[in-house]
Amino acid sequence: MIALRRARLKDLADLAALEQAAFPVPWKWYHLLAGFWPGGKIVVAEMDGHFAGFVLCLGRHLARLAVAPEYRQQGIGKTLVEAVRRPGMTLQVRESNFAARTLYAGLG
Repeated sequence: MIALRRARLKDLADLAALEQAAFPVPWKWYHLLAGFWPGGKIVVAEMDGHFAGFVLCLGRHLARLAVAPEYRQQGIGKTLVEAVRRPGMTLQVRESNFAARTLYAGLG
């Protein structure tokens, strides 16, 4: 079962580790701090008490969606996006990121 919660500053090391595992060109840990600033938001997904993914939003912009490789294809990304989705939300995705493009297309 997927459990969602707001990230806490003490989660920063776990967020940075997941970022490193999820992306070929990961953000530096200090870029993730933006999710704790006013207007920022990080929602964490946990499976069986383990970090499985997170979504970072800056206002109405979905800035980062990361799912740990071992938890992919289990609906975690979709659940995270649905948890933060708002009218007028924007995002960017690399053309080469087929999995992300498929996820976002499926969400409309």
